[in-house]
Amino acid sequence: MAFTGDHAAPRFAVRVTPPLPAEAYELPERPARTVNLPERVRPFVGRERELAALDATFTNGEGAVVRTVHGLGAVGWSALAAHWAAERADAYNPVWWITAETEADLDTGLADLTVALQPALGDLLSRKALRDLAVRWLSTHERWLLVLDNVSDPAPVKALLGRVPGGRFLITTRQAAGWEEAGETVPLDVPDLPEAVEIFESVHGDPADSGSAAETDALCRELGCLPPAVRQAAAYCREAGITPGRYREQLASHPAQYPTQASEGGRALAKVWRVTLDRLAGTPLAGEIFRVIAWWASDGIHRSYLEPLGSPPEVTEAIRRLAAYSMITLRGDEISVHRLVQAVARTADPADPHRRPEALAPRKRGGGAERPSQRQDVVAERDPEKRERR
Repeated sequence: MAFTGDHAAPRFAVRVTPPLPAEAYELPERPARTVNLPERVRPFVGRERELAALDATFTNGEGAVVRTVHGLGAVGWSALAAHWAAERADAYNPVWWITAETEADLDTGLADLTVALQPALGDLLSRKALRDLAVRWLSTHERWLLVLDNVSDPAPVKALLGRVPGGRFLITTRQAAGWEEAGETVPLDVPDLPEAVEIFESVHGDPADSGSAAETDALCRELGCLPPAVRQAAAYCREAGITPGRYREQLASHPAQYPTQASEGGRALAKVWRVTLDRLAGTPLAGEIFRVIAWWASDGIHRSYLEPLGSPPEVTEAIRRLAAYSMITLRGDEISVHRLVQAVARTADPADPHRRPEALAPRKRGGGAERPSQRQDVVAERDPEKRERR
């Protein structure tokens, strides 16, 4: 709209976008190589039996093939799925990861798949239309792989399976029941002690400097052999230059304050979390950032979302130190956090200075940084203009 002088009538400029041909609203029969997977845990240790089971199922199956990996939180089913999918990605197209904790998450992930296959549709169709287009495409094609991570309700996934006669589904969940009709299941327990020790030594970097084998064994046992707890402990020992035995002494000075019904993983991580943030006290913004992102989606967190929390050098240093202690994982400009670690950070504990109720309450509102949506739009984040419209 423009005015040319006093009392002048407004003039409107209308931009008309020409309609797209009908074929533009269809997804390609043979799409370009499309892979959307989270950063893998490196190095990946053990799980040969489970990896072989996935290979056998997906290699030999006909039609739609579904495999569900289930176990307690923090035993590593997301890491297993990400590792297997990345190693076998050449056999499928597209390879698409969806954090599918809720039905809305599943629908969003399917809509994102449509936009990845046909980017022009992202600004033209509703999210529901994009989701429906993805389901229709999947139902008429094969040799693709969907990874549905952290599913909490089998019903929406089963509804999707009923509409798709081909392709491959890899599902991860805490729930052992409810998947029998969908396909074979793979129970996943905590790693055994030798694998946990190998995880510790791989993160620590130099087994010769990590203390005696007995100390490392004892520490891994105390942490329940949970991969995220073991990794964080190893990173701490490496950065602080202490032995596993000395680290156990520090853990003993912070007995778990979790209620009796809390998981072993939560109790182990609570102790690791506190000791690590004590070490990071010299970088107070690190704790601030961590308490903020504990309330956000566990992956796809862009560095730009954290800019309001401090100056660029301060934010960069805080992120660097959190990554150095394995509290977060960095992948370019994106940050991810283990869900159980987030759960610990969100749980108030009056005895823990990092988790007192008054310290956590403001973070529920975003702690001064704008909280992104539950799951960041993978495609939109590549486009700054789209990101600004979100």
